[in-house]
Amino acid sequence: MSENVEQHQAHLRELFCRLRDNKLVIQLRKCNFGKTEIDFLEYHITEGGYRLPKKRVGAINNFPKPETIAELRRFLGTINYYRY
Repeated sequence: MSENVEQHQAHLRELFCRLRDNKLVIQLRKCNFGKTEIDFLEYHITEGGYRLPKKRVGAINNFPKPETIAELRRFLGTINYYRY
């Protein structure tokens, strides 16, 4: 994460040089540059840190009470993914 626009541009230049030197390509339509916040891998990332997206918090809060071992394991798997 860059601290300012100039540093962000320098980081991008370095990234593009490394990609070119290693003969790698990226799909620009899948890229986001210069954003102050983004949702990535089920996290909402901002310059202040990262947190769960609101839709995931609601899904966890509204998760039905587990009645079986399989349901409990599913719930534990869900919340363990988001532990900090």
